Amino acid sequence: MENTIKLDSRQTLTILESYLKAGARLHHFNGAQWYIAISEDLVAIIDSGRRDDCTLDFFTGDKAVSYLETGSNCQEENAFEDSFESYKELIVGVCV
Repeated sequence: MENTIKLDSRQTLTILESYLKAGARLHHFNGAQWYIAISEDLVAIIDSGRRDDCTLDFFTGDKAVSYLETGSNCQEENAFEDSFESYKELIVGVCV
């Protein structure tokens, strides 16, 4: 992806929290990569797997629509909130 935004873990935490509070939905999560449905034609992809070398990318338009038609592994009602809280505990615990 050509417009990758570089983030540290604190910035990643802040962005994840803002998407969560804005009502975005976690579409797919594998423990490090977060695929977040912002709208029906916008997906944020956050890779939090490399601590302070995280990235933020986006799928937009038809690519986002097509992606969101794929199956989601985040069917639980609180999937995003629960995953966020786990990440927050990890980051805050390390940064204290």
